[in-house]
Amino acid sequence: MNKVLWDALEHVKLDTGGADAKGRNSASSYVAENDEKVGCLKLVKVWHAIGHTVSDSVRVKIVTESADQVKYAANVVKAANHLSHMINRALELIDEDQYKALMDLQQRCVEKYAHVEALNAIDPLVYEGRAIMFNRQTPAHVDKQDPKRSWATMITLGDFTAGGNLRIERLNLTIRYLPRDVVILRGRLLQHEVQAWSGGRRISIAHFTHESLWKEFGMTCP
Repeated sequence: MNKVLWDALEHVKLDTGGADAKGRNSASSYVAENDEKVGCLKLVKVWHAIGHTVSDSVRVKIVTESADQVKYAANVVKAANHLSHMINRALELIDEDQYKALMDLQQRCVEKYAHVEALNAIDPLVYEGRAIMFNRQTPAHVDKQDPKRSWATMITLGDFTAGGNLRIERLNLTIRYLPRDVVILRGRLLQHEVQAWSGGRRISIAHFTHESLWKEFGMTCP
């Protein structure tokens, strides 16, 4: 893992519950040895909290709840800059129409929310959100907040050496998911889960967009 990114991640506060405490982000989903760090950091420019999809978008509380957290979260975003450009390019090559639509969605967010324009100064990611998960063995699930046709782009980092595969039962498919591997799938349509791993810490980063944001601006994800 990029040392600058890892150093930045070392300082942020992580969440191990929240609105998804009984689902993917339950405490039982985290597996770690030797007191390794566990939890999830949602670095989202703008989103609708679960159960509040008819109101205006808001910022994510855990990112802005303290001056230190703002500083450390901004350091993570900046350290992930090169990765964000790669994620953007991968999506553009796979689905140019969706990439362009996300760019349009970003511009509409900038016009409505000044803080999105400020965040874009250090964050080139075309998705509005990313979740960084430390040592989470995510159970079988679909990304029910994503648009049906949207692509979730996921990358795994860390120093684990075996396992951690991504399982898609519907396709009877097991995908290798070792450090620096990238998986892009329609997470709303395909149920997926992470299998057990061994040999060290596992950090996964999921990049996503939520359907409620598209609806806020009267748009449809192509």
